[in-house]
Amino acid sequence: MRLEKKEIVLLVIATLLALSGVVAGDPWIVLPCLFLSWAGFIYLCVAHEGSRRFRIATGVVITLVLSFVSLRTYSHAFLENQPTTVVKGAKQARAPRLEGMISGVLDGEGANGVTCVLPLLSITNRGSPTIVDIEAATIKCGDKPFIGLRSIIYEEGTQHVFQTGVETIKRSDMIAEKLATPIPRGGRTSGWLMYELRDIGVAELRRKGYQIIIPFKDAFGNEYKVSTPPANKMGEGEPGYLPGANNPFLRHFGELPVPRPTPPPSPTPDTEASPP
Repeated sequence: MRLEKKEIVLLVIATLLALSGVVAGDPWIVLPCLFLSWAGFIYLCVAHEGSRRFRIATGVVITLVLSFVSLRTYSHAFLENQPTTVVKGAKQARAPRLEGMISGVLDGEGANGVTCVLPLLSITNRGSPTIVDIEAATIKCGDKPFIGLRSIIYEEGTQHVFQTGVETIKRSDMIAEKLATPIPRGGRTSGWLMYELRDIGVAELRRKGYQIIIPFKDAFGNEYKVSTPPANKMGEGEPGYLPGANNPFLRHFGELPVPRPTPPPSPTPDTEASPP
């Protein structure tokens, strides 16, 4: 039995296609095999004695099919060879994209006499809706960092005394209360956080200055971080006005909270015997 030239070409095409299917994960083998198969098909279309229209149509169809397969293989190989961050970004194109901003900071003495710092935090979501978890914060004061700080539950009705008045905020104004629901795409959530700093007085904290660093995460586990400028102090910078955020301290901008007044001691009853 003797093989004709056209039959040999068909065998070569079939072998190349089978080989490209076996090593489909290696584009350096698949793409040359597909190219040689295409060249063999085109040769058969040219050498065939049938209708010219049929041969042209067959060649066009084969070219389109093999081109599509080659492009799909190339794009797959391109993504596989990219750094992890690039592939992650392509797969999470619709993932949340959060931006944080600290628009103001209040410091003072809490009801229990402990130094407290209250940053006004806003989080903007430029991606898909997501919940947000506030992580442990860090406050740097000189060479004394306070790490692993969790926002405490705000005591309703706590008074913040200024030289020109007394202000209060509600627990519902705390950002932790507002983050119980997801932030929508294009939405922003703003509110207060409260941190207690033990082993340091308010006067020392203000004298040395401090920086607040607050990390947070979205529902996908992506990490973000927002911070104030180094050595941040109350009364410096622009007022922290945010639409939709309750900030009663704006009218005291530039003032420092005054020490909380100490209540007078309760009178002790006279236990001595009354004179006759």
